[in-house]
Amino acid sequence: MQDTLKNLRLIITEDSYKLTIEQLSEKYKKTRDPTYLATAFEKVFKLTIKLSQKYYGLASQDIASFALEKLDYCLLNYEESKNIKFITYFYTILQNKFREETQYLNLQKNKLNYLCTSYEFCLENGYDKSVLNVIEEDIQFKNLSEKEIEYCKLLVLEYSNLEISKLLDVSLMTLCNWRKKLRQKLYKSDIFNI
Repeated sequence: MQDTLKNLRLIITEDSYKLTIEQLSEKYKKTRDPTYLATAFEKVFKLTIKLSQKYYGLASQDIASFALEKLDYCLLNYEESKNIKFITYFYTILQNKFREETQYLNLQKNKLNYLCTSYEFCLENGYDKSVLNVIEEDIQFKNLSEKEIEYCKLLVLEYSNLEISKLLDVSLMTLCNWRKKLRQKLYKSDIFNI
């Protein structure tokens, strides 16, 4: 984040720094001059840092990238006539982006935990049932055998591995082998996008 600011400061001019962020928005809409984007970034830098502290798992480079992306969007789309301050507008847009990215990261981690452990383990460690159901719905059953699909469905229905082994009439060791193959198939099919 600091490196991004350091690089952008090289193109900020005294004249652009004297402008309000609303004025920067008007000039940026007309010219798309990166000087105005850089100046606006300088002006929202501390706000961005403070907001990012509420969200865990985002790297500094990602925070800077998201902030620049959303700042560009806000500068181009801000309308003073709507009686909303630019800072409030930007804060809301950026907060939504941080929340979206954090939820995505958490979902990916939860998917990995879900496949590497059991449904019971996930519940015991505070996973919400609705999150586990979303994960189950999100897993595409591409190239999975009928038994692997059935195994996933039974996990989501809160059956233990012992119960699943009895229902499917297989040993726990066989179930562990299925789980291993299942993980390999899901990783190969890029379901996790990690």
